[in-house]
Amino acid sequence: MGLGMNNAENAILSGCSAGGLAAILNCDRFRGYFPSSTRVKCVPDGGYFAHGSANQLPSGCTSSMKPGLCFYPQYAIQYIKTPVFVMNSAYDTWQVNQLKRLEEFRSEFLGTLWPVTNSTSRGMFINTCFTHCQSETQSAWYGNPTSKLDDKTIAEGVGEWYYDNSEVKKVDTEHVLPHYC
Repeated sequence: MGLGMNNAENAILSGCSAGGLAAILNCDRFRGYFPSSTRVKCVPDGGYFAHGSANQLPSGCTSSMKPGLCFYPQYAIQYIKTPVFVMNSAYDTWQVNQLKRLEEFRSEFLGTLWPVTNSTSRGMFINTCFTHCQSETQSAWYGNPTSKLDDKTIAEGVGEWYYDNSEVKKVDTEHVLPHYC
């Protein structure tokens, strides 16, 4: 690996939107590029779509169910071995195009997270900001007060999870409806 990456102590694969989905689907492949001593984790942002080709999908998933289903994170994530931290809004603006469907989308999305909630190596920060991709702006990442959960910023949550300081599984239960952060 060029530029000294084979000597890396820490590595994160991240992406926003379709890049976030790609981060989930390629998490284990990315892990394989590094020595076992390297801490490797994945942080998809806004890539958890509620609904490539089969050889690009996680093999554990494609051998357990129809390969077409493995394109969607709610099915594929349980087969990803490398630690994953899901960052998404429960009211993702890209996903939701009808206001009357917002609560339906939130419930459906939260229902797909059981592989994350049932694993100690996975984390999440699910706020109710009406947005798509939160790692791209400093105000959301470092702590716009309305995007914090339990007085914790997204950056703090990812950092605590990445360095194994604490299990971070935050879901906004205070706001039922979306709000601008």
